[in-house]
Amino acid sequence: MTTIFACKRPRNRAWLVSLSALAALTTTFNAHALNGDLGGTAYLSYDQAVWATLKPLESFKNMAYRELYGGQRIPTADIAGRRWAYPQLFVDKSAPAPLQPWWQATDAAIANGTSNPAAVAEWRVLDPAQQVPAAQPSGGWALAVDSLADGLDAGWAAGYRPSDFDLATGTGTIALGGSLRLHSDFNSPSGVLWMRGLTLERRSETESWYIGNNAGPAAGTFFELIDPVIGVNPDNGLLSIDADFKFGDSMYSRIFFQLEGDTRVVGHFSLNPRLDQNPGALVPVPGAVWLFLPTLLTLFGISRRQPLPPNAA
Repeated sequence: MTTIFACKRPRNRAWLVSLSALAALTTTFNAHALNGDLGGTAYLSYDQAVWATLKPLESFKNMAYRELYGGQRIPTADIAGRRWAYPQLFVDKSAPAPLQPWWQATDAAIANGTSNPAAVAEWRVLDPAQQVPAAQPSGGWALAVDSLADGLDAGWAAGYRPSDFDLATGTGTIALGGSLRLHSDFNSPSGVLWMRGLTLERRSETESWYIGNNAGPAAGTFFELIDPVIGVNPDNGLLSIDADFKFGDSMYSRIFFQLEGDTRVVGHFSLNPRLDQNPGALVPVPGAVWLFLPTLLTLFGISRRQPLPPNAA
């Protein structure tokens, strides 16, 4: 049954609004559409204290991530030689995305003289002094955000994939100008895992936002954003997103780390925060609200009144 509201306008003219018509209008709008332009800067930080204890037990693994010593698991801790995993190095968009083959950095390759020094530098952390969590600048690492212009923006090194995000549907991938190298005291001997070519993406099948990578040998999602606050930065008109992140149901969480469903906050992500505002203080402004609000106001008569013509009833 259709419900009818009668509203009064000047000169006692009744204005009928059908709720069924209003519902029909709302179904034609994509609630995931986003306002703002793509570009600017994102900031990424991590909580090492949480990372260190995500897995209470772990086994030692070789360069190919195969278990050693019969898969024996020992307790992890936030001390040297016992940390499960941690970001060990950050590089920005000026570093070319392609990596040397990891097998050119194995112990066997080094021993028989067939190793590639560039591969060893990328895939091994042989200096114990470098086997420590990466220091973070205040506010986190800054990552350039690729706009939706054709190709990559100026200043990006070779090998990164440009953004293909669709603001109309709120899905796709946003390219972030940076890469993280993860190290583990349990990954022997001194092997690493690269998040090469960081990305921010939203997937329609899960309706969730993820941080991942798409320029390395093992592309996929690493982290899931927790209740992201989405809006537009009023200073520059750019899309703004602010959220903590977890491993959650990311691809690496499910397949590689076996941390699916883990809800602990492991870091924070901010896209185009205001300079005079702390990350996390943004007010959500869904695109559906701004685009649909004028229609709602007009339907309910909350718009600028225009005089009716003299012959109006």
